[in-house]
Amino acid sequence: MTGRMEGKVAVVTGAGEGQGRATALLLAREGAHVVAGDISGKQEDTAAQGDGRIVPVQCDVSEADQVEAMIGEAVSRHRRLDILCNVAGIALHNGLVEEESPDTWDRVQDVNLKGIFLGIKYGAPAIVASGGGSILNWGSIGGIIYSGMSPAYSASKAGVISLTRNAAVQYSPKGVRVNCICPGFVITPMIGKTTGPEGRERMIATMSAKSLLGRGTTAEEIAEVALWLSSEAAAFLTGVVLPVDGGWSIRSA
Repeated sequence: MTGRMEGKVAVVTGAGEGQGRATALLLAREGAHVVAGDISGKQEDTAAQGDGRIVPVQCDVSEADQVEAMIGEAVSRHRRLDILCNVAGIALHNGLVEEESPDTWDRVQDVNLKGIFLGIKYGAPAIVASGGGSILNWGSIGGIIYSGMSPAYSASKAGVISLTRNAAVQYSPKGVRVNCICPGFVITPMIGKTTGPEGRERMIATMSAKSLLGRGTTAEEIAEVALWLSSEAAAFLTGVVLPVDGGWSIRSA
């Protein structure tokens, strides 16, 4: 631990696995006290790896009372909130707009966009009251470029980008930086789960080829970028939408 987050208090959503888990663990290793929210129950496993610096909280980010309680847990325990990482997100459909059910559309928007709105709604005032800090929202290059095959997901992530910029205008003068990280292809254990090892390898090869660097990234690499954006090293950055995609988005521009 190098202590880049010593004395800070953070809330991380989607902390049960993937990028949320990696971010929560890295912030804790760097000295932060972390409240790790997730709907799955896997936040308990994340907390168990946090050397006593992570408190797990059950949270569906689409439910206002649960998000408010999660932020309240951080403030009641530590008397402050410095960092909010809105990581939680889902993708439920890959196909034509006409094939998308209204219920699936609504659920994707509720988690991916409304969830970040609720995080900012309850988190921003707490950070202002603590003297300022950072909100980092998880977008996606799917909100910047469009495959044509994931309309609900792409629309939700484009909304996150717009919400980030609006929140930056509102809260930066109050000492809260608001930025958006847009990962590209992130290699996780879930890839190819239904297709077997050969299908997994084909998918990784296809998606990795879209990057100018010829590979995908990992949750841990994304977490390192998130740590930097949340730290004082990025103190003059706000309203930034940062693709972390190995150049995929400029290849498609």
